[in-house]
Amino acid sequence: MDSDKKNDLQTLLKGEVNNFQATCQMFPDEVKHIDKLLSLYEIFNRNLSIYPRSQISILQMFWMCFRGFLTSTKLLLETHISESYTITSRSAEVVGLARRMSLLPSKIPEWVEREKKTSQSFRRIFGILFPTGDKAVFRQVFDIYELTTEHGRHPNFASTIFFSDFDRMNTENMVDFNYFDFDRDNLTNLKRCLNYQIYAYLKFLSAFREIFKKYLTKEWVKEYERVETDYRAFKETLRGVFQSG
Repeated sequence: MDSDKKNDLQTLLKGEVNNFQATCQMFPDEVKHIDKLLSLYEIFNRNLSIYPRSQISILQMFWMCFRGFLTSTKLLLETHISESYTITSRSAEVVGLARRMSLLPSKIPEWVEREKKTSQSFRRIFGILFPTGDKAVFRQVFDIYELTTEHGRHPNFASTIFFSDFDRMNTENMVDFNYFDFDRDNLTNLKRCLNYQIYAYLKFLSAFREIFKKYLTKEWVKEYERVETDYRAFKETLRGVFQSG
């Protein structure tokens, strides 16, 4: 979409819808795996046995991650990459916090009743979210947090590259800025981002599997392993995509 034109909100929103539809049509395999992942998140609660009321806050973290999956996936399919990464970064943080809560359940009441004006009080209460000795979140969930924070959450050059076009810099001393991160002539980056999205939220589910392992049904675990195996096999076919460029 041309940023030099004057656009009203409805025009921009229509562009998002068009991008969503076009992306789904161009990447049917990725959309299929996203739907499988969505199903795992949707049936998670139904596959928990009686869960301690005192630890409901951990379950709230799961739902925050699930909402993050839905919103960030929608943004990505609309080709808002950095905005999608911002939410994925928060989801990774949520996973880290849920893990610390599961290991330190006695501190949950302090977190619930914390002084609301205190910045990042969860770090003071629960400590480092991604300790190096905790294989449930380190290194993979931590690495996802680092990458998506760098390219989405922080206001730095890395988070602007998706919507900045420097083709006219040398000839006209101009930089073009785009509403959407959509280049029909080069879809490789968007394909990479879609697959990173699937990878990230599968890893988040893997951490929640460990967090809730005493309460999850065998049926859910079996379905998770099937979806993970299917995606791993699909990702093997993309080696050229992830190694090029």
